[in-house]
Amino acid sequence: MIKAYVLGNITANKEKEVISRIEGVEGVKEVDLAFGKYDIIIRVEAVDEGQLRSAVIDSIRNIPDVLSTLTLITYNI
Repeated sequence: MIKAYVLGNITANKEKEVISRIEGVEGVKEVDLAFGKYDIIIRVEAVDEGQLRSAVIDSIRNIPDVLSTLTLITYNI
């Protein structure tokens, strides 16, 4: 299991629309609004790197009004 946080910037005043679409992406467990450099924080879980890549690159980044993303993969120790 791979866990990641995706920090994203989205078009102003499109928060509800974008979050609704992100919540429908396979592997997305949570989406929160944020204040500061990034507008949203997305928690993603995937069985492998391929599924994570698909969720972030093929799905989240292709949602209209998602302007940029930064993915942080986390590990349990």
